[in-house]
Amino acid sequence: GQVLIRVAASSVNPVDWKLYASTAMSGLTLLHPKVLGFDVAGIIEAVGGGCKRLKPGDAVWADLGKSSLFNPLQLGAWAEYAIADESQVGLKPRRLSLAGAAALPLVALTDLQALRMAGAPWNDRKNLTVMITSGAGGTGTPAIQIAKAYGASQIITVASTSNMDLLKKLGATKVIDYHKGSVWDALPENSVDVVYDNFGAPGTADAAMKSIRPGGVFVFLPGKGGSKAKTPKQSVTEINYGLCDSSKHDDLDALASLADAGHLEPV
Repeated sequence: GQVLIRVAASSVNPVDWKLYASTAMSGLTLLHPKVLGFDVAGIIEAVGGGCKRLKPGDAVWADLGKSSLFNPLQLGAWAEYAIADESQVGLKPRRLSLAGAAALPLVALTDLQALRMAGAPWNDRKNLTVMITSGAGGTGTPAIQIAKAYGASQIITVASTSNMDLLKKLGATKVIDYHKGSVWDALPENSVDVVYDNFGAPGTADAAMKSIRPGGVFVFLPGKGGSKAKTPKQSVTEINYGLCDSSKHDDLDALASLADAGHLEPV
């Protein structure tokens, strides 16, 4: 069944303005206008037939990024009311305001799913090191927090000097200033277990290979020209993350548990 959400807050992600400026908008608006917006937080106004988990008055959050044959891209978070499948909507974290909750779904779901692809949670691993290529970006700040909550002992990331204190507060153990040279030159050979390339620049996989330990993982977000290494290292697993799966509330519930335990907050 579907639910009607009275929207209290949303957010703007890079994909929003990229979509607005793309030729895809012509197709999305061919038959009728299309309201944009992925991230939504609000109050359930009404529920349709078949809905059993949510009820009017519930404070909820969701990523309206589902796709289907008859609705290639869902969207609609920037309206006063939004429609979503009950199965994709989660109860908002109790510790977060509606505005705070609206800042997280797309980026935090992306991070959660990407880090799981890389083996998270790592609570059974000792001295595990995670490298996040863009610490202060939209996916960077949640990724640092999730990696810490999921057992990473060392979290290395990249940022400008002005963001170093913030990222260390969130859980980064080492922040490298990208203005002062290549991060890969600063990392010893075979020193990192997981590289999460949330920036996705061309050539990053090849540059990262020497720093990744045998048996390690390189997972990247596509969209900026990133790809697998042309000269991969044997026994390093490379993963193209693909697109965020916003179809199930279970991942939002996992994020809500982290937030309510004090391990995840919007920045």
